Amino acid sequence: MKKFILIFLILPFMSICQVDTINNTNSSPNSDIYELVSKYKRIIKNKNTNWKLQIKFTSKRSDIVPYKIKFNNLYPEISTSIIFESPYYKLLAGDFKTKNEALKIRNIIKTNFPAAHPIKYEN
Repeated sequence: MKKFILIFLILPFMSICQVDTINNTNSSPNSDIYELVSKYKRIIKNKNTNWKLQIKFTSKRSDIVPYKIKFNNLYPEISTSIIFESPYYKLLAGDFKTKNEALKIRNIIKTNFPAAHPIKYEN
């Protein structure tokens, strides 16, 4: 008799332990998470990564200007710009969507500018 009473007392607890809790999760949408995801998507969408050719870099701006003049005389159809990234001035040329486009132009100009190489440039 004691065994039956013990079984009837333990049996309900055992059935509670077997309850599936996976389907009882609270899946209410959290607006903060959606806001962060949308903010991340905006940042990624606005971040433009292009490729440019780095023609020359030096610590003095006066040293880089003759290279810009020479490049503009030889290749007037390719835009150039001098940017300052501490401690160097860099002469960048072109604006390419892919690295392959930059490499094609590099192969054209490498006879006059052998040190030119493609770099990622983020606006």
